[in-house]
Amino acid sequence: MQPPAPFSIGDSVRMTGFDPVTGRVEVAEINAWTTAQRTELKCRVKHGAAATISGLEYVAADERWYVSISSGSCAGWVPESFVEARSR
Repeated sequence: MQPPAPFSIGDSVRMTGFDPVTGRVEVAEINAWTTAQRTELKCRVKHGAAATISGLEYVAADERWYVSISSGSCAGWVPESFVEARSR
């Protein structure tokens, strides 16, 4: 069963490479892919960069959501674990 989408199209978010287990930023640059199936690397987005959600796709084989983001000159698909809501 598909869980509810974690974000909505148009949401302003922040990219995060923070690992809550270690308490550190483990991924300084996040890979953005051409598709949610991660077939080809398109570009990289820095930890902490602002982004906008432009699409959402649930991949049942991975049991997780992938999020299409746009951040500066980079636009592509990333796993939802690398995206967090921007604090107001």
